[in-house]
Amino acid sequence: MKVLIPVDGSRLSLKAVELFKARAAGLENPPELKLITVLRPPPARLEALVGYEGAKRAWDAEGARLLEPAQEKLEGIPHETEIIYGHPGRTIAKAAADSNADLIIMGARGASEVESFFLGSVSRAVLEYSTLPVLIARGEILPEKKNLTVAVAVDASDYGAAAARFIGAHPEMMGPKPLVKVICVTPDRGNAKSDDKLIEKGQERYAEEDEELWHRAADPVLAILQSSGIEAEGVHLTGRPAETIASWAEQNADLLVMGSRGYGRIKSAVLGSTATRAGALTKLPVLLIRIPE
Repeated sequence: MKVLIPVDGSRLSLKAVELFKARAAGLENPPELKLITVLRPPPARLEALVGYEGAKRAWDAEGARLLEPAQEKLEGIPHETEIIYGHPGRTIAKAAADSNADLIIMGARGASEVESFFLGSVSRAVLEYSTLPVLIARGEILPEKKNLTVAVAVDASDYGAAAARFIGAHPEMMGPKPLVKVICVTPDRGNAKSDDKLIEKGQERYAEEDEELWHRAADPVLAILQSSGIEAEGVHLTGRPAETIASWAEQNADLLVMGSRGYGRIKSAVLGSTATRAGALTKLPVLLIRIPE
């Protein structure tokens, strides 16, 4: 497995490095890691003063300075580094594709009820330009244990199956024997008793529809995981989707996995409302599974 982590010397980007380090510490064969830092090209006025080579040396020195804190945290862990010039979002996405990365890990802002604080502008741009899975490091790092408990939120879309295939194909991050909880949230319709036969029949119909949705969403994902030899259990929850997913995952899992929309240029359409809201409410690392539109 190959992992790419973009860093810029900030506390947020170092969260991603700390997450990888904590995970690698518990693994016999940790993933291959590449650190990159992305710089805007040197300004023309600097080139005019010192020439192209002089400007590049100055900018490369700045890139090395930005990489240094991450490299210090990774002491003893093999990794490559590269300094790249360009637009951050597009350049990170291209670098990941060029290096055949399986996963991008990025830092995010702290948990907040304000959804816009879930992802910074660079993280959003990477999601716009790449269809690779992106692991967002939040307030908590992955525990130093061999096997993780992973919560995969499903809703009968293709994201659940894509998440199951990723987990099955990359035990390096989840562990050789992770426990996967496949969770689906349907509306909480209450259990009010009524003497009205029409109301009672309506409640029964809703219950049947919710059970059908649950099986349609969870069963294919469970089948993929189990066929890969991964222990998986279905969890049927009721309530408001985002709040229920975030709350349940924080109490029962080490990592939350959700789907995000495919490659697109409209920033507001990169994540669905449930994934955006749930991500804003949890401190857990969040793995966003990408599929092309």
